[in-house]
Amino acid sequence: MADQMQEKISDKEIEDKKGGNQKEIRVRARSLINAELLFILLPFIVVGIIFSSKGEFSNFIRAPEWSLASSILIGQSIVKLISGLLSKPRKVIWEKTAELISVMIVILLVPTLIILFLIMTTEIPSIGLIVAQFIFFFTSVLLFYYVGGLVLLRNVRQLRRVWLQTVRVA
Repeated sequence: MADQMQEKISDKEIEDKKGGNQKEIRVRARSLINAELLFILLPFIVVGIIFSSKGEFSNFIRAPEWSLASSILIGQSIVKLISGLLSKPRKVIWEKTAELISVMIVILLVPTLIILFLIMTTEIPSIGLIVAQFIFFFTSVLLFYYVGGLVLLRNVRQLRRVWLQTVRVA
């Protein structure tokens, strides 16, 4: 009887920890995504400082690298989404997944690559192209942050479930 009581207490303590760790898991996932994003943005910060010190900040704003970075972030978001869905043990609705990936490619990736092409092939890009480039850049950063965060949360939760099951068995 005492052994059963001890086992119930252990399960209760595990469940309490499980609920209390949700906030910590979110903070850790955000920290990892923030770290990735900071290293993506680091070259832009350095190049921006260099252009500013030369008095050529307008050239930095017109640079095609913003669209290039957008396409890389969108591609990384697609890869994170697919890997996150494949790592999930439950059944994935492949039609919804295909639709979501198609939207990301058609609405975000292709226009970003077209803007990259247009900026690289014109001597002085128009204000509209520059604005569109920045809109797609910030959208791709948000997409990367959102998708990456969801995938990390899902993977961490899955690891935690496995750990909790291991603790219960032991």
